[in-house]
Amino acid sequence: MAATPFKLTAGVQRETRHHEHNNRKHKQTLVKSLWAYELSPRSPTCWMASTQQIARAPPASLPTKVRRNLVGHKGPIFTVRFNAKGTYCMTGGQDKTLKLWNPFRSSADTNKPGEALLVQSYTGPHGYEVRDVAISKDNARFASCGGDKVFFLWDVATARVVRKFTGHAHMINAVAFNEEASVVLSASYDRTVKIWDLRSNNRDPIQTLDDFKDSVTRVCVLEEGGRGGGRGGGGGAREILATSVDGCLRTYDLRKGMVRVDDCQEPLSSLCLSGDGQCVLMNGLDGVVRLLERGTGEMLNSYQGHVHQAYPIESCFDHTDAFVLSGSEDGSLYIWDLVEGGREGGKEGKPAAVLREHKRALGSLSFHPSEPVLVTPKLKRTCVSGLGMKLPILLLVTVLAGSVSASVAGPKASTTTPLPNNGDRLLAGRRGGFKLPTKAASSPVKGPAAQTKTKDVAPIKWGGVSTVLGGALAHLALGTLYCWGNFQSYVPKHLLFFDGKIKSGQPDAALVFPLTIASQVLGLPLGPIFQRKIGERNALLLGCLLMAAGVFLSSFATNLSMFMVFYSLFFGVGVGIAYTAPIVAGWKWFPNSKGLVSGAVLTGFGAGGFFFNLLGTKLINPNNEKPVRGAFSPALTAGFGPLLRKLSAFYVVLAVVGSLLVSTPKAITGKSSSKAKTAVAAGPDYTPGQALISLQFWWIWVIIFLMSTGSLATAGVNKAFGVTFPELRSDSYLSMVLALSALFNGGGRLFWGSMSDKYGFKNAFMAMAGVQAVTLGIYDKLAASKLTFALGTMSVYFTLGGAFAMFPPAIQKRFGARNGVTIYSYIFTAFAVASIGGSILAKRLVAYFGGYENVFKLFSASSLGALGLAALLPEN
Repeated sequence: MAATPFKLTAGVQRETRHHEHNNRKHKQTLVKSLWAYELSPRSPTCWMASTQQIARAPPASLPTKVRRNLVGHKGPIFTVRFNAKGTYCMTGGQDKTLKLWNPFRSSADTNKPGEALLVQSYTGPHGYEVRDVAISKDNARFASCGGDKVFFLWDVATARVVRKFTGHAHMINAVAFNEEASVVLSASYDRTVKIWDLRSNNRDPIQTLDDFKDSVTRVCVLEEGGRGGGRGGGGGAREILATSVDGCLRTYDLRKGMVRVDDCQEPLSSLCLSGDGQCVLMNGLDGVVRLLERGTGEMLNSYQGHVHQAYPIESCFDHTDAFVLSGSEDGSLYIWDLVEGGREGGKEGKPAAVLREHKRALGSLSFHPSEPVLVTPKLKRTCVSGLGMKLPILLLVTVLAGSVSASVAGPKASTTTPLPNNGDRLLAGRRGGFKLPTKAASSPVKGPAAQTKTKDVAPIKWGGVSTVLGGALAHLALGTLYCWGNFQSYVPKHLLFFDGKIKSGQPDAALVFPLTIASQVLGLPLGPIFQRKIGERNALLLGCLLMAAGVFLSSFATNLSMFMVFYSLFFGVGVGIAYTAPIVAGWKWFPNSKGLVSGAVLTGFGAGGFFFNLLGTKLINPNNEKPVRGAFSPALTAGFGPLLRKLSAFYVVLAVVGSLLVSTPKAITGKSSSKAKTAVAAGPDYTPGQALISLQFWWIWVIIFLMSTGSLATAGVNKAFGVTFPELRSDSYLSMVLALSALFNGGGRLFWGSMSDKYGFKNAFMAMAGVQAVTLGIYDKLAASKLTFALGTMSVYFTLGGAFAMFPPAIQKRFGARNGVTIYSYIFTAFAVASIGGSILAKRLVAYFGGYENVFKLFSASSLGALGLAALLPEN
């Protein structure tokens, strides 16, 4: 192919250096990859379709109509490939299977004349989706790879795996044979290309290429005289070419021991060689297809017009090398003239044709080696936020309505089973949402006089109802503490690390969440003090305003240390001061329904994380921009400061309205008051000093630490972990998962608190610890799909909320009601230490293991340790 020099504004930087052949163990922290597979269960199409043109009529050498539909996969299809002669093609998909087709023959089923003949299905070894397949030139074997850390060599005739290759640390994106099929190469997300000798029984690769700075997307072998495994090949391999998300094409010269680096400065998703091997075609995430001369690195042409922002879009040559084809996220197939397609000005700047057979995104392409036949699958955009802001608003109204109904339901229940001589028990016989029998309840008294007395004794106390509602509203703002796992992804670069420099690995900004929890520890003991001095309403308002002020001031921070002072310290202390104020006020209205009141108020805490996660994402990323190399564009992160200022305004409104609704009843006098004082005096009555030197204090402290380390650390990194999987890399999806998880956090407080009341603290806690241990143990496996990842994340938050709900009553029961709240504030330091220690530990373990998988298994073991200690916890 002649090299036609064009002067283009977008250039390519080339660097040549010697490559040292070695097999160094890869221990660097994995960098986030490029795209998310969001594919629909559609069949691939063997097609020659032209339904619409833009520049001119499609050339006669290009496909003109749909010939066959390849129907058989039970899910999205990720890859399609012709064999070397073009007689057969193979497909692989999310259903973990591969299928061999004859696209030129109709299905044996006469009722399906438009479907291609399915020759063979290959199933069994893959535990995750199939991402790529490579067929040997003699058609005897093929290799397949995918979400597994291993790839497989198959025998075509027997449909059996003849060899399994292990050694990669993460998913494998591509595989390729040399012409003789004596060597197979694998390109992985772990930033390496490994070369394997098929003639040897050695389990280790013969070579590891580890120059890449990000996920390796494609790899191919250049033979003497042309591209390997295709037309014009022969004479033995001489070069290996690979593209990466780091924006570079690397060419390894096997004879000279050199590597050439062509830096395109944009993530590259595909690689295709021309028939004579002189030109390289690459598709970039900036929506530009680049044509490079392989020998010099000169960019001969570029082609634009298609959409390529988030999905794996491939490009290729046609069988004559006269045209360039590329898929697009708008579902179109774009075709450019090789020489004229990229020129600026006039009609020559447009594609030769745009074929719109597909209604959804078009990704993988495979062109027949000698005929005008093209095979493509169909991809689908999945819109997670289809309801927009209607869903969170609807759920917000539901939560508030539930708080009101919970408050009102109690008094109505007492009119049916009145308790004599105790007119203040409005929710008699109910704790934690469960109706319990009570010996004090008498049979309904017959007669008009008695009925009238019952109605007078148990009216609906609307002051108490408004207090619960106001507390739930205020806790909507306080619950945004759990939004940091989502908001962290929008932090600008200068706030990610303490020194303001960009580095690999988990950012220092991940410490914001644990430091906020630690600051909450400082604020918790201050809450009762302010409540006694200025009242519950004012204590609630003070804490909420302090929290909102911290968020507002942090929006002007110029470095991470300053940001933490305002966001972590002010936020956490404010939450600690305000946290118990509406609950204590509600208890005064409904002294016999403390569990129900606490649950109704704390539901707002969980709903706040849900609502503001979605609202924050909607405000800063309304177009659902996808992260590139794990980070959002500077234009988007520039809106982080304004986002915080807007959110602080919402927090102030909720604080003012919520506090105005909170009130307390007049002081209780009479027999009920004396009985309450007697009840307080009964049972254990530890002073804080006595509690600190007791065995059970530190026993419980260690249980909380072991239990919370894993759940709090996971809550801080689950979005960062999610974006390492292409299937999950959708900002709107991950934001929705975190929002729902926050809702489950609130629900977990109600559920596990009720279980503790019904079955006892030890039994309920052991069950909760078991659920958390199992979830964390398989959390990396749950990331295989959007559904399972969402369920796993919500389960972690569900148990996290339970830990916060179960210990306060347990502490009060074991140490006494008089100082139970103060003692709990000391034990709460276990949550703070677990939050900070878990975050630091997670960061170091991720760097050590090169990924998150083993980290979650260690956290699972920690949860099992908490379960064992709880089982051995001595009684009072």
